[in-house]
Amino acid sequence: MLPRGKVAKDKLMRTFRKKIYILQDSNSRFARFGLLVVLSAYRVLDILFLKKPHRLDRSTEIVASPDRRFVCVLVPKCGSRTILAGLQQASRMQKFGLSIKKQSVSNFKNEHEGNFQFAIVRDPWARTYSCYKQKIKDSKPISQALHLAGRKGLNPDMTFDEFVHWLCNTEGGDHLADRHWASQHLILGLDLGISYDFIGKLENMEQSLIAVADKLGIPKNSFNEHKNSTTSSKNEHLNHYTPELIDMISKRYAEDIRTFGYEQPIL
Repeated sequence: MLPRGKVAKDKLMRTFRKKIYILQDSNSRFARFGLLVVLSAYRVLDILFLKKPHRLDRSTEIVASPDRRFVCVLVPKCGSRTILAGLQQASRMQKFGLSIKKQSVSNFKNEHEGNFQFAIVRDPWARTYSCYKQKIKDSKPISQALHLAGRKGLNPDMTFDEFVHWLCNTEGGDHLADRHWASQHLILGLDLGISYDFIGKLENMEQSLIAVADKLGIPKNSFNEHKNSTTSSKNEHLNHYTPELIDMISKRYAEDIRTFGYEQPIL
């Protein structure tokens, strides 16, 4: 069980992040100035201490329930909002405790021993395009500050072709990767010996979440009303690929493809 101080700190940080996003969505001069100040301060903090562009970022949201004895590791760009919202709804309905904290799986290797541990992964070709669309092409100031700033060769004006080529160069490799494009097996800590009782696939999201709901003892429809475009679209991403780009992603994420049993698509 998490210490109360840690829970309070995580809750405070989530509240702070929500307020920052409110500033981003506001049209007032005061809000724009406030956002500029906050993002400038973050950039200085990142350069001096965090140094995110210079290391692998394994951090992700980890959802745990000491009452139901489960742990869910949310892999970015793998339906994480749908999963989190469904677990939160089930928690409210059935009144069981739920903690949400952002950290690397390497920090909790022995913390949740004996719990049912699960995750959802995604087709690397679909995940890569989803990442490009949200974090590069349609990125907003906060996202640019958190994920793009300080990364050589990465910018919001690049094409998808340029992004894939960047991913396959040294600057885009896993040793420097942001969690949104880092290999999924690294986010899950499989290379660290962390094991899972269940790893479902976004492509079979409905069946995967039904299996999870049965194991956790929560209503099977907990996740239904929270589905978004990430979980509903099928092969639209392939419209943005060429055979060359397909091959490049196959090599870039070869370990994920092998580990999770994916097959290279044919255009």
